[in-house]
Parts: sequence; structure tokens; C-alpha cells
Amino acid sequence: MYLKLVLEFIAASAFIIVVEGYIESSRIKEDVADVVVNLPKCEPQENDANEIQVTCQGIVALGDVLGYLKEEQRSRVTVITTLKSDFRDLSLDRLTHFTSLHTLIFNQSRISTWNLPKLRNVPKIKVVILDDCWNTYNLLSPVRNASLHFTPRMFDGIPALEELYLVNCYVSNMTAESFRNFTSLKTLSISKGGIGCEPQMEWVLDWMAEGRVIVDNDTICFVPKNLKEGGGVLVMSMFYSFSGHPFLLIMGHRKETKKHCPKVCTCVVQGFNYKRNGQSRNDPIINIDCINAGLTELPEVPPHSTRLNFVNNSITDISPLFVNKVYRNVTSVRLDNNRISHVDGDLFAEFLKDRPHDLFISLTNNNLTTLPVKQILRFYKDDEGTGISKRFKPHIGLGSNPWNCSNCAFLPEFQELVYFQYYKWENSRLFDDIRCATGGDSQNGPMIITLDMQSMCAPDPPLLEAIDILNLVLGILMIFFLANFIYNIYQYKKHSKLPWIVTKTPCC
Repeated sequence: MYLKLVLEFIAASAFIIVVEGYIESSRIKEDVADVVVNLPKCEPQENDANEIQVTCQGIVALGDVLGYLKEEQRSRVTVITTLKSDFRDLSLDRLTHFTSLHTLIFNQSRISTWNLPKLRNVPKIKVVILDDCWNTYNLLSPVRNASLHFTPRMFDGIPALEELYLVNCYVSNMTAESFRNFTSLKTLSISKGGIGCEPQMEWVLDWMAEGRVIVDNDTICFVPKNLKEGGGVLVMSMFYSFSGHPFLLIMGHRKETKKHCPKVCTCVVQGFNYKRNGQSRNDPIINIDCINAGLTELPEVPPHSTRLNFVNNSITDISPLFVNKVYRNVTSVRLDNNRISHVDGDLFAEFLKDRPHDLFISLTNNNLTTLPVKQILRFYKDDEGTGISKRFKPHIGLGSNPWNCSNCAFLPEFQELVYFQYYKWENSRLFDDIRCATGGDSQNGPMIITLDMQSMCAPDPPLLEAIDILNLVLGILMIFFLANFIYNIYQYKKHSKLPWIVTKTPCC
């Protein structure tokens, strides 16, 4: 029995060894296959015009192409295509044998350094195509340059270049200065991939209008992020709020914002709203900063403006905020330290109605004594039949205003508004300076939120209580009966005449 168990164990062990050997051999075969696939090689192909196009894979220098061609073929090479190649440097000095060469195509390849040619008889390269180079998938190994950088010195090395195509590449540091003196370039085409979205990239839109640049709608904005110590790039990171948004869309908003920005203000496209419900939103976040700008009225701002800062001005009327369409997408307005003394309730309510997001409006340190609280409270209460969406509610900064606490038609509902905002935002510091004005001082009066409305705004007692009226009626009746009694006595003594009611009463 034991012998049988031993034999079964030996057989099982042998089977496991065979299986492991098979698996290991399969892995070795796969590794060998990968090595074979990535071995440097070049294949020349001749067309009907007796021209030769060479396709190479895995080479580390363009000069390596020479070893795969016969000497008589070299002068007829017009196009060289490299696939999955990692060049330490690129220089046309290595291509002097290819006198007819006019096109270089790099596919899934990378160039660490661009070198200027030192020889004069280099080929005149007219077309360069960078296809699927410097992309998110090809950046998984540490390289010197994670994205493609264009410099004026680089193009000095390709002086005859007429057409440059960037397909699914990620290009940073792409400045107008890099191309301005490059007079031979007739076509710059960018499709898919990404471009750094620095504000100075607006020159691309100007050149597109002149027909000098072509950018498709699939090209997005990006910024390379170094996540690995020692300078190696591990991944490509996008701007948190520009991620997934087209380059042309972002640059268009930036150009439009710059065009419509008030001269005394600073306008910045900060990014785009995050995705909601799994769907990307193309609503830009545009900040308008007009602090200490000497404004006496609300200015015209760029379309799609979302965050406005008008602190420390002399604005008195904010009605344009509610009626002007350029303010429709506003999510935050700071109007602290102005001269606002009135808010139109109907306009404010119409502005707040059916908004797709919350609104913060700060009216701190103005001249407000009252507020249209009835209209505003409708957005906090669950009244049926109002047709008002209750999902998004306004947050209003009201501190340091001379609030009129003697107006009991206003004060109770105003305190209710303050309570609603207190519970929504859960920040008591926002309401510490919402106080009654005392002697013109709006800083040291009692806090609105702590006032006792029952004592401050109790109704005046009526002139006469019910018991008083009853006592008055009874007193009048008693006086009447007493006067009648005295009169009857007088009539009886003088005329011996009984009162009429007595004569009509049957005698017992």
C-alpha cells in the first residue's frame, strides 16, 4: 500500500515538473519572439517610379539604414520610415548618402536630442511626420525628454522643411518664436495627441486664421508631470480641470476672454468644470478680478464668466447682475466694500430661479438696511406650486451692514433667512458680523441671529379688552336704570302717577 502511494506521488511530481517545464519554455519562446520582433531591421521597397522607400524598426540611429541597402540603392531613397525606434540623437549628417531623400516618418519612435548638421551636403528634408510619438503609452520607460520640445535652433537643422505633421504626439514648449523665423514651413498639421495649454499658445489660433496651422478637434491640452525620482517620466498627467477638453475649445475661450476683459480688470480661464453624472462638461471656469478698479457700476464681462471679484469699488446698483445675460453663468460674486443700499427683490428672484448650481454673493460692508427677504426665502422653503427648484440655494454674505432692527415688518423674516443660511453652511463665523445698527455703528450692535423676536416685535395691546367693553356696557345700563328710577319717583311725588310699566302689570 505504501509502495503504491510512493509511486503515485512520484508520478504526480513528474507531471508537475513536465507542466512547469512546458510553461517555462512557453515563456522563453514568448520572450524570444519579442526579441526577434524588436531586432533592428530595415526593408526597402521600390515603386514604379524607381524610387525606394525604406521602413526600419528598432534602430538607434538613422545612419544604421546604410547597412541594409546596396550602394546603388542609396541615391534613390526618397522616404525613410522608422518604427519603434529610440534615437539617442538625430542629425542629418548621417544621411549624406541619401541625396534624393525628402521625407522622414517616425512612428512610435522617440528622439532624445536634436543635433544641428555640421556638413553641407545633407539631404533637403521637406516633409517630417511624427506619428504616435511622445504619447502616454510610450512614456513608460525613463527617457530624457518625455514630450516633444520645439526650439528655433532645432529647425536650423532642417532648413528646407516645408511640411510638419504631428499625429497623436504630446508637444510642450511649442512657442511662436520656434516657428516665426522658419520661413520655408508651409504646413504645420497637428491631429489628436495633445499640446501644452499655456496662455501664450494663443498664437496657434492666429496662425490657423492665416492658414499656416491646422489643428483638429481631437487634440487636447496636457501638461507633463514628473512622478519618478531621478528625472524619469512615468506617466503623462493632464491639467485637473482641462483633462479631456479640446485644445481649440480652451484656446478659443482664452482668446474670447482676453478680448472682452475690461481694461481695469484681470480675466483668467481657470479651467473647466468637473464631470457630472459621468458626462464631461464644457463649461469654462473664468475668473474676473476687478479689485480696487475704481468702478461705479458693474462692467461688461466676457461671456461664460463664473467668478467675479468687485471688492473695494463704488458700485451702487447691482441690477445688471440679474438682467444682463453675460452674468447668467456666474457662481460667485464678491461685492464687499461698495456702496450698495438696495437689492431689487423681483429681479433677484428671477435670476435665482431654476439655476443649475449654487450662487454665492457677498454684500459685506455695504449700505444695506433691508433686503427683499420674502422673495429670497422662497428658495429655502418647500412651498408647493411655486415652480422653483429647491436643489440649489443662494448663499449671501450680509455682514457689516447697518441693518434696521426697528422695522418689525422686515426683521423676523430676515432672522429666518440668516438661520436658513446658518444651517446650510454650518459656519457661525459668517454671521457674527450680521448685527443691528446702533447709532450708525454696524459693528457693535446685537447679532441678528440672537435677537428675541417675541419681545422685540410683539404686537401692541388693543385699546380695549373684551372685559373692558363688557364693564362699560354694564355701567351704562346701570346708569340708565338708576336715572329711570329717580325719574319715576319724581313723577309719583309730583303727580301721584305711577310709572307706565307699573300700571300695565297685573296686580297679584
